[in-house]
Amino acid sequence: MRQTIKRLTLLITLAISLAAVAEPTPEDAAKYRQSIMKALSGHNGAISMMVRGKAGDPDNLGNHVQALVNLKGEIESLFEQSSDLEDDRALPAIWENPEAFADAIENFQAAVEALSEVANGGEMQAIDAAHRELGKACKGCHEDFRLKKQD
Repeated sequence: MRQTIKRLTLLITLAISLAAVAEPTPEDAAKYRQSIMKALSGHNGAISMMVRGKAGDPDNLGNHVQALVNLKGEIESLFEQSSDLEDDRALPAIWENPEAFADAIENFQAAVEALSEVANGGEMQAIDAAHRELGKACKGCHEDFRLKKQD
């Protein structure tokens, strides 16, 4: 009986802890989104340096491409209405025009997939071309849905 009470207490404590973790604040959601976007940017930047022959070991290119593949599916869930904060660079157009934003996400995801397909072949010209298309997809989304940096 004592073991059952201990287990029940542990389960209740765990359930309460999980419930607290499951509801992030809007600030936390925005910080998480920014972290994921910075990770995407970092891997994209590393790929750029490798493709242009400026830095990095091309043997590691696949690792960076795979990181983009792993993160691309998360984009859709990062922009909840409650994470629309005043000091964030995400523009209201994300929530005001969700169809266009969904299209931009699809373009990004397709560009990541295309890059992934050619990256496996190791042909640097094809990788460069696919990477440029990914850059266009990123830029297209940023132009319409992200506030420009204030210098």
